[in-house]
Amino acid sequence: MIWMTGIILFFFLLAIILIINYYHAMNKQLTNSNVITEKNREQMSEDLQVAGVRYAEYYYKNLKNLNETKITSDRLFQVGLFAKDLYSGCTGYVIVSKDNNEISSTPYIKCGNYKSNNYDRY
Repeated sequence: MIWMTGIILFFFLLAIILIINYYHAMNKQLTNSNVITEKNREQMSEDLQVAGVRYAEYYYKNLKNLNETKITSDRLFQVGLFAKDLYSGCTGYVIVSKDNNEISSTPYIKCGNYKSNNYDRY
């Protein structure tokens, strides 16, 4: 009787260990599915650039000229121009300038180990 209880307990513990390992493996797969690809980085750069221009058109519309101004992705998200939740794990900003009412913008992003060229410059 004790011998049989020991065998049942052994298989019960083995099943628990296998279930725990399975859930750990699933969690790693879910975490790795959020990896940002090059295509996503390009899309984020485009979205930042467009949002920066829209921001300048609205908030600096009365200015004919504007020196280089840094607008973060958080600020663009706050005003509803950028959906940062689409790019989890990434952050960025856009440099906007205005010369004779011509608006130009340059996006910079950082995703994990990736950084845009000259990201740390500003």
